[in-house]
Amino acid sequence: MLVWAPGSRAAPAETESDSETSLDCVINPSVIADLGSGVPGILDRVLVDRADHVEAGQVVAELDSGVELASRDLARVRADKDTEIDLRRVNAAFGARQNERTRDLFERKVISTNDMDERKTEAQLASIQLRQAVDNKEIAQLELERAEQVLKRRTIKSPIAGVVMERFKTIGEYVDEQPVLRIAQLNPLHVEVFVPVERLGEIRPGMQAEVWSDAVKETHWLAKVSRVDLVADIASGTYGVRLVLPNPDYRVPAGLRCRLSFTGQDESPVAAVDTVAPPQAPAVAEEPIAEAADTAAAEDAVPETAALSLSAQSAVADDGVATESDAVDRQTPSTGGTAVAAADVADVDEKVCLRSGPYPSRTAARRVARDLEAFGLDVRVDAFDDQETKGYRVVSEWIADRGAVDAYIERLKQAGISDFFTAPGKPVPLRVNLGMYTEPASATRRVDELAARGITAYSVAWAQAVRRFVLTASGTPTPAITKHLADLPVPTAPGSCDQLAGR
Repeated sequence: MLVWAPGSRAAPAETESDSETSLDCVINPSVIADLGSGVPGILDRVLVDRADHVEAGQVVAELDSGVELASRDLARVRADKDTEIDLRRVNAAFGARQNERTRDLFERKVISTNDMDERKTEAQLASIQLRQAVDNKEIAQLELERAEQVLKRRTIKSPIAGVVMERFKTIGEYVDEQPVLRIAQLNPLHVEVFVPVERLGEIRPGMQAEVWSDAVKETHWLAKVSRVDLVADIASGTYGVRLVLPNPDYRVPAGLRCRLSFTGQDESPVAAVDTVAPPQAPAVAEEPIAEAADTAAAEDAVPETAALSLSAQSAVADDGVATESDAVDRQTPSTGGTAVAAADVADVDEKVCLRSGPYPSRTAARRVARDLEAFGLDVRVDAFDDQETKGYRVVSEWIADRGAVDAYIERLKQAGISDFFTAPGKPVPLRVNLGMYTEPASATRRVDELAARGITAYSVAWAQAVRRFVLTASGTPTPAITKHLADLPVPTAPGSCDQLAGR
């Protein structure tokens, strides 16, 4: 931030004593990064050029990715298909029914031991093939994740916010180990200065210094010492000092020669202030600031599991910044003191909690968790046992004794019904099985068919224990993730935290 603003008041002339105590320095970008690709390829797009501003995470270039896109789409289709699982599930159910019928015949001495063993083996093989199909589904999901990661490597993103210094490659050129772009971070800037060894021990981290350059007339900036070298240069008799110069509006150009003078003040705020304040700028009273600090402490004391309601987010504008009027409404002390600024309100973190699921595999849950972690949320994946409906059974009513079971079976035979079975040796009470179906409509038709023959039967769901996964995310909400969160599944079972606002 500018200390002396041109047009408002002239900067003081440099006196002879100032010239003796000031030192030569250089203003450099805090970070200079040469961006390249992790894999070789042909440049398909370069989205920025020299002097363009870029944000952290912004896509700046892409390699030709036709093959990778096709591989990703193929892996996605394989991961989404459940045909093999459905086929193996039907075969396993049929094998189980056939094994039960064969066992009943074996108990009646109708078939041989070899036939019984053959049916039992076939049922076991069908069950193993079902597990194999489920494993193949998990492998397909992992292959999809790998294809997505391969595709991401064809995209070059900026790791920092700054400006483009150089563009080394253009569309159609081959990229291997050479950089494509050079990015410079200009906020903050680094001021490098060499101090005579006679002043060793005089300069300490946290000290302030006034910095100015002949290239920018009548303007001084305020910087703070961040690092002091512990090893001096023997040839020049100096040691290096680095200062941090805030530059949020990019008004201070980098790559300038400058001069600086240490003020001797320690632990000053990082953001510089105008040394000549305009007469109309009111000073903030100390009492309202203290009251705002008490308010912030009280808000921080809210339990972390409390969910943020939509009404609490209504004070945030569409661009994610709290408006000044909303900040005044929420933070102005009732005693009539000066209102606290909106920036102070934004410092108060309001934690939220989100549960999402269920997911069929840990891989699917982790894929969603990585997306949430990219938004700055803390995510945990937990497993739980669930019940999955595999089909529907048509059964008789509960029968209390073996004599009643034999009488019921005799009624079935008299009605011309031969497709039934009972588990050998199963204790009473029990139900006679009259069929297994994958669709409820088929089971209902079977019940109606039996009723037309004078047999009372019922359709019941057949469930199997499966492992499911649910994720729990917590953190500070931002408007940027609201749309992403709206597409996630919400578990029906209650959990350890409330739903995220707007769910």
